[in-house]
Amino acid sequence: YPFMVGEESGIDPLYKLFSISSKDVVKGRYLLATVSVIIMLVAGVVMATLIGIAYPMEDLFYSLLLAAPCIGLISLIIIFIEYPIYFKYGYKKGKTLTAVPMLLLAIGTVCSTYFHESLKSILQFLVMNPFVAMGIICIIFFVIVVISLELSHKLYAKRDF
Repeated sequence: YPFMVGEESGIDPLYKLFSISSKDVVKGRYLLATVSVIIMLVAGVVMATLIGIAYPMEDLFYSLLLAAPCIGLISLIIIFIEYPIYFKYGYKKGKTLTAVPMLLLAIGTVCSTYFHESLKSILQFLVMNPFVAMGIICIIFFVIVVISLELSHKLYAKRDF
């Protein structure tokens, strides 16, 4: 959304005109995405809780405790994979190009069926060791955030408006 508004209204050149650093613009857009995901998660948890009160569900609290962080992390990972593309190409071109990472993910998923036994044993290990699984997920998330931020900053700083 901030990319569409920035491109349509021509606000990106104003950032440079008012001496707002590209690093601050990048951080602001990442912060906006993170806050938006958190707000949507809170709204979703509240709605799920209200529905759970109206229609009692077994283990609602534990389901929400597991689902909300997973949905939040997956949403942020997708956003942070797409953001460098938007920073480099802008919204209109970037919207088309963001399909490429998702296509690669789909291809990777299909290819993973060839390693069924290996993946099964890895998943069994992760299910049996939830703290290790959460640690690995947090490390992957942190690496994606750092790489995405650095890449976005470099790409946005080079962009001409």
